[in-house]
Amino acid sequence: MGGTIDVESELGKGSKFTVVLKHHLADEKYYAQVNEDLSLLNANKNIRGKHILLAEDNDLNAEITITLLEDMGLIVERVEDGNSMCG
Repeated sequence: MGGTIDVESELGKGSKFTVVLKHHLADEKYYAQVNEDLSLLNANKNIRGKHILLAEDNDLNAEITITLLEDMGLIVERVEDGNSMCG
């Protein structure tokens, strides 16, 4: 498919991930068909009840994200960082 993934990381400061994907732009006819076929309600049925692990160190960002995900029917567990999962 093509594309690249680059990672820059500095201990104690964080990481930056850059993802470049090659793709073709779809015409409006394609999007009209997709919107006809998939409503938001149908998409939510496919993920409702699934578990999500959210790693977010900012309390406000976590609160907003958890609210949005739970409104979609997901079950969210939050950790502040990846270290919280290691024992």
